[in-house]
Amino acid sequence: MTVGTGTADDGAVTSPQSPPSGQAELDVVITDNAEAHQYEARVGAELAAIAQYRLRDDRVVFVHTEVFPRWKSKGIASRLVRAALDDVVARGLMITPLCPFVSGYLRRHPQYLPRVDEAHRHALEGTAAG
Repeated sequence: MTVGTGTADDGAVTSPQSPPSGQAELDVVITDNAEAHQYEARVGAELAAIAQYRLRDDRVVFVHTEVFPRWKSKGIASRLVRAALDDVVARGLMITPLCPFVSGYLRRHPQYLPRVDEAHRHALEGTAAG
């Protein structure tokens, strides 16, 4: 399943977030590789980052996010996590952030907090940027 909010000419869905100032726009395609239990960000044919998860009843438990060395500091992890969270919300599932990067993203983007499981939401609400 391809996730995100912008559509490329070939029908693939890309994440339209602008890159950091001074960096060229990267064509990042984000997909849910359900068989591997991870969202994947690709630049061209190259796997650039992953957000691993586990499905638990009505929740998606994010356990690990990794950006591969060549793609670090290009904003890909944030684009990946945003698309993954948007997909989880669109599917009507709850979010459990065990991964520190996902937790940090949620602190900076409190609009997702209503979809975070209660125990983690309370912890994040005390530290959310506002």
